[in-house]
Amino acid sequence: LDTIDRIMVESTGLGLTGETFLINQAHQFVSKSRFNQDSPYNVGLHTQQADDVLAGKPGRSLYTNYRGKTVYGVYRPIPQRKMAIFTELEQSEAIQPLLTIRNIIVMLVAAMTLGLTLLALAFTSRFIRPLKVLSEGVNKFGKGDLAYRIKIKTHDEVEQLATAFNEMAQDIQDAIKKLRELDRLKSEFLMITSHNLRTPLTVILGQLELLKEMVRDKDAVKGLEDTAAQAQILKNLTEDMLTIS
Repeated sequence: LDTIDRIMVESTGLGLTGETFLINQAHQFVSKSRFNQDSPYNVGLHTQQADDVLAGKPGRSLYTNYRGKTVYGVYRPIPQRKMAIFTELEQSEAIQPLLTIRNIIVMLVAAMTLGLTLLALAFTSRFIRPLKVLSEGVNKFGKGDLAYRIKIKTHDEVEQLATAFNEMAQDIQDAIKKLRELDRLKSEFLMITSHNLRTPLTVILGQLELLKEMVRDKDAVKGLEDTAAQAQILKNLTEDMLTIS
């Protein structure tokens, strides 16, 4: 029995709460308990697991052991010796590796979530914000701020798009300046031309009126009136040109 006790009480690999013991057909302990080595051998183990294993049914299950502890137990019959062997480990210690794995998984998930959040923020800063700047620039230019230029330095396609927009905006601004200059020259030309025509026409109309008073021939008078009418049309045209300019 001493040899059996030394073997059964040996706890290497069983942690802090594990133990191995033997029982006989009378449900009595054949080996000492690791936790109560002074216990008598005639202490009985009357559990469903003991009934099953002594009936030749090996198994493993979660149950309350003889010390009132919830344990994971593995039990096997030893028919040659008419005994059965039990190996038990308290539930709290048995699931500790699972708890450790769970905690590691939780930390990994938290780290991945943080990483994905930082990645999303970096993506927002790198792509979404430049696109917002580009959109704001287009709106300002469309509202008449022709001197506005988009400033983006992302060294990617967004920057290329902004550069192309700035070049287009400069071309449009230059074209508008040229159109304004042409409009100014046109107005100046019309004003000078109209002024230079109006003065001589006024003189001509005055002279025609004098001639009509001096001439007695009806045909000549009619010719002077026709000429004066055409001159008046030309004068009205010059007045219209001055109004447009």
